[in-house]
Amino acid sequence: MSHLQRGLAKALAATGRWSRREANRMTADARVCVNGLQVSNPAARVRQSDRVTVDGVLTPLEVAPPRLWRFHKPDGLITTASDPQGRPTVFASLPGSLPRVLSVGRLDLRSEGLLLLTNSGPLARMLELPSNAFERKYRALVCTGQERGVTGAMLRAMGDGLTLRDQTRFRPIRAVRTPLQPAAAGHEWVRMTLVEGKTREVLSPRVAESSRE
Repeated sequence: MSHLQRGLAKALAATGRWSRREANRMTADARVCVNGLQVSNPAARVRQSDRVTVDGVLTPLEVAPPRLWRFHKPDGLITTASDPQGRPTVFASLPGSLPRVLSVGRLDLRSEGLLLLTNSGPLARMLELPSNAFERKYRALVCTGQERGVTGAMLRAMGDGLTLRDQTRFRPIRAVRTPLQPAAAGHEWVRMTLVEGKTREVLSPRVAESSRE
């Protein structure tokens, strides 16, 4: 493996200690040395056998094996590393024993449920790509009133895919009622199965409005 070469920032990110962006910034800031020489080019080619230091600390270029964690995201946490509004984040709530991780997709602030975390960018990308058709399942609480309620025709329309007025295109969404699950008066639960994760796709009222037309 020592004869294989890769970019310096990419090799640092592959150790699992930094993100690619952090590795780029550290290298550009001249904090990285390779075989005793300071290197400021993030794309400089390195081998696993090279002696690399960051801020004077030896950093073996060993690729961290991909790992996956399951995290139950509660209501009220935002899925981001930092929030300008100061809201609590998923990553700030994680135990300190975890390595640097990233989320596979996101859940909105008010959503709760399973959120996958991984130390591997390529694995996260593979799971997120709609072309790989990994299913995401949600429960959504919807209205049942005559004027604004969700109808069977609307749910069936989602199964054909939707194009909104702003030309946002959604792939087919499989949506079925779950009448045996209790809900507040005037509401019911709908189980939705998606193969993509566009922003607020489940929560957006635009999806229901489009299927109503």
